[in-house]
Amino acid sequence: MGKNEVTAGLHIIATPIGNLADISFRAVETMRSVDVLYCEDTRVTRKLLHAYQIKTPLRRYDDHTGESTRIKIAEHIIAGQAVGLCSDAGTPIIADPGFKLVRYLVDQGLPVMGVPGATASIHALVLSGLPSDKFAFLGFPPPKKMAREQFLRSTKAIPFTLIFYEAPHRLVEFLLSVGEIMPGRTIVVARELTKTFEQLRRGTAQELVDFYQLYPAKGECVVLIGPLDQNNDRWDEDRLKEAIVNNLSAHKPRQLAHHLSEPSRWSSSEIYALITDIKKK
Repeated sequence: MGKNEVTAGLHIIATPIGNLADISFRAVETMRSVDVLYCEDTRVTRKLLHAYQIKTPLRRYDDHTGESTRIKIAEHIIAGQAVGLCSDAGTPIIADPGFKLVRYLVDQGLPVMGVPGATASIHALVLSGLPSDKFAFLGFPPPKKMAREQFLRSTKAIPFTLIFYEAPHRLVEFLLSVGEIMPGRTIVVARELTKTFEQLRRGTAQELVDFYQLYPAKGECVVLIGPLDQNNDRWDEDRLKEAIVNNLSAHKPRQLAHHLSEPSRWSSSEIYALITDIKKK
């Protein structure tokens, strides 16, 4: 099949998030018709192009791409060429290095167009069962514990479903931080979306920690945190103190703080401080 003419400019092209059959006719035709296609990993995108017999030249555009490449792309567009941009999976620019390119071209007054399609965050939200009328996508959390927990504290008051991406080897650490900063929330972990072994697992932070410590996740995960349930109020201090006094003899302080965190909606660090204060009296 020959190329159809496409408008000069940057064409942001969404690709499947797992199942190659999910690609749109328009995405295939646009990838076939642009003069050059930039992507995160040429090895990954080449497989997609091979599946649809697309022979468009590939160039790499990732987190390490410098301004010289953005200038080169702008020159291609000024010369009347159509340039495609896709990511390894899903919609470019969403938690993706293409943002700097789009901003640069917009600042230069050059045309930017899009071919819509799947994005893992929205697909996971649709399947999660969590409130979807209002939500906040927050990308990847900081990898270091202190920065991550500070970031979570800054978002805990947002009264919407929160959506994060997380690497599989950091999933358990992230869930532990969520349990500490946002106790009592319903959490959904989605992985392998649209693939044969698609999995969505729901539970509290601790339930999910227990599961993924036994069965480590593989592949990038989408983590969704439900808003605070207004019908399930945080315990007042007197109720929490009573629970501490009734259970302190049977548990070590840190174990008790961890045990009471989910039902009380107090963080384990807050409970531990209260336990320490009670033991001093």
